[in-house]
Amino acid sequence: MASIRSIISSRLSHSISKVIPGLRTKAIVNPEHQANWHYSSPSAIQIFNQNKKKSGVLPDSLDSCHKIATEISADLMNDNNVFEKVELAQLGRGPSEKSPFFMNFFLKTSCIEEVIKKTIAEEVSFSTEPSKILIDFSSPNIAKNMHVGHLRSTIIGDSISRVLEFTGNDVQRINHIGDWGTQFGMLITHLDSAFPNYLDEVPSIDDLQSFYQEAKRKFDQDPKFQERARRAVVNLQKGEQKEISAWKVICKISKVQYDNIYKRLDIKIKDVGESFYNDMIPSIISDLERKKIIVESDGCKCIFVKNDEIPLIIRKSDGGYTYDSTDLAAINYRFNQLGVDKIIYLTDIGQRDHFTKIFKAAHMSGIYDPKVQTATHLGLGLMRGDDGGKIKSRSGESVKLNELLDEATFRAKEILLERQNLPNTHNDLEKVDINDIAEKIAMNSIKYFDLKQSRASSYKFSYDRMLDTKGNTGVYITYMYARICSIIRRCYPKDSNLEDSVSRIREEFLLSPSLLSLQTPEEISLCLAIARFYESIEDTLIDYQLSKICDNLYNISVKFAEFYQTNKVLNHENQTSRLIILLAAKLTMERQMELLGMKSIENI
Repeated sequence: MASIRSIISSRLSHSISKVIPGLRTKAIVNPEHQANWHYSSPSAIQIFNQNKKKSGVLPDSLDSCHKIATEISADLMNDNNVFEKVELAQLGRGPSEKSPFFMNFFLKTSCIEEVIKKTIAEEVSFSTEPSKILIDFSSPNIAKNMHVGHLRSTIIGDSISRVLEFTGNDVQRINHIGDWGTQFGMLITHLDSAFPNYLDEVPSIDDLQSFYQEAKRKFDQDPKFQERARRAVVNLQKGEQKEISAWKVICKISKVQYDNIYKRLDIKIKDVGESFYNDMIPSIISDLERKKIIVESDGCKCIFVKNDEIPLIIRKSDGGYTYDSTDLAAINYRFNQLGVDKIIYLTDIGQRDHFTKIFKAAHMSGIYDPKVQTATHLGLGLMRGDDGGKIKSRSGESVKLNELLDEATFRAKEILLERQNLPNTHNDLEKVDINDIAEKIAMNSIKYFDLKQSRASSYKFSYDRMLDTKGNTGVYITYMYARICSIIRRCYPKDSNLEDSVSRIREEFLLSPSLLSLQTPEEISLCLAIARFYESIEDTLIDYQLSKICDNLYNISVKFAEFYQTNKVLNHENQTSRLIILLAAKLTMERQMELLGMKSIENI
C-alpha cells in the first residue's frame, strides 16, 4: 500500500513534468506534525535555485520561484481526490518575485479516510522487491554472561528482522556464537577439575563469568594447569572425544542461560557458532593463496586491503585461526552456499573498521560482488550509565544483562502496585497476573527506550526515564494502548471479550464504510498519525533507524490522548465512527509494537 506521502510525491512529480516539460527532478514532500497543514514541499525552491542560471530549462514565463509554485499548485488542484487546497508560504519578507515559496498541502478527509478503511480491512502490503537477507546479531560468547553490551545488538537486530519480514523479505536471523578458540583449553581443564562427574551430571553454573575468571586465574598462576589447558586445546582441535564432550557441556550450560534471556525478550534467532566455520577455513586459505591474495608477514598469513596498513590475519604464526579467518569463511558460506542477497551485521561501532576490511577482502577474493550483493555493517552506540560510564549495579559492580532485566521488572511492578492504589483510577489489575504484566511492561520499556535512540549514538540508560508513565516511553505507550482497548470493550458490555467487540466494529464498518466520518480536528489529527505508519516503514527501510517507527507510535499515542480529552465516544451520536477510528489506532499500534518486539497489553 502506498503511503500518503508517496501519493503526494507521485502527484507532485506529475505536475512538475507538465509545468516544466523535460525537467527531471525528484519531488520532495515532508510531513508536518505541528502546523495546521498536513504536508509541505520545497520543490519549487529547489527547481528555481538549481535551474535559474541554466539556459532553456525554465520557460520564460517561470522567472521566479513564486510563479513556479503557483503553476504547479494550480495543476495539482485540477481533477484530484487528494488535496483540499494548496497554499503558498513565502519564506522571508522580501518582494514575492524574489522570495522562495513552500507549497503547503491540506488533504481531503476522504483521502485520510481511505487509509483508515484499508487499515481496518488489514489491506497492508509494500511494493518492495523481496530479498533473501541474513541478519547477524546478538552474538554472546560461550562461558560468559551476556552483559548490557549485548542488549542493543539483540533488540535492534530482532526489530530490523521483524520489519524486513513484515515487508515481504526472506530473513535468516543468525546468532554468531563465540564457541571456539584457545580459551576453551582452560575452560575444559577447569570444568574437569571442578566438576569431575560432568559427563554424568551437567553442573549447575549460575555465574558463568565467575567460572571463566576462575579458569583464567588458574591458567595465569598454575604452570601445571596451564600445560594441561594447552594439551586440551590441541585435543579439542583434533576432535578427541573427551575434550569434545567437555566443550559440548560448557556450550550447553551457556545456551541455557542466554536462551532464558532470549525468552524474556521474545527473541527468535538461530545459533551458528564460530566452530561451524572452522573446517571451511583451510579451503578458503588455499583459494586465497592460489589467487595470490595472501601475503606472508612475520610468519602469519595476511591480507592487505587498499588504504589500510593493518592487515587481516588469516592464520597466525603458530597455525591457529583468528576472528578474521572465521568471518571470511562465514561471509563466503552465507553468500555462496546459503545464497543470500544481503548480509547485515550488528555490532558496536568500534568494529566498523574490521568489517570494512572483511568486505574488501571478500570482494578482492571474488567471494561476493558488491554490484549484485550487499554486505552492511550497522554500528551501534553504547549504553552508558547516568554518569556517562559503565552501567553499574547498586553494589557498584558491572551489570549483567539478566540483572538489568530483573531490576526493570521489579521497578515496573512497583509502579503497577502504586497505580492500583490511586483513587479514581480505572484499572483491571485484579483480572490479570501482575507479575506477568510487570515483566511485559519492563521488556517493552527497555526495548522502546533503546529503539527510540539513534542507532549509531551512545545514550545514557536510566530506569527512571525509561519507566516514566507520562513521557515518551514504553510505559506510556503501553498504557495508551490499554486505554483504547478499554474504551472499545466498554462500548459493548454484553460482549464476552475485546476480540468480540473488535469483530463487531469491523463487521459493521465493512458492511457500511460510510459509517466513518471525520469531523473534528482531533479525529483528523489522530487518523493522519495512523496513516503515517506506512511512511515510518518506508523511512526505516532506508537506514534501519527504528526511531522512525517509535516516533510514529508515540505520535499516535499523543494524538489519541488529545482526541479522548475532547471527543466523547461512549453514548455519543458519532460513537460508531469514533470506535472505527479507535480500532484503526489499536490495529496500527499493535502492529508497530510487534515490529518493535513489544507486547500489546489489553488490561492494565
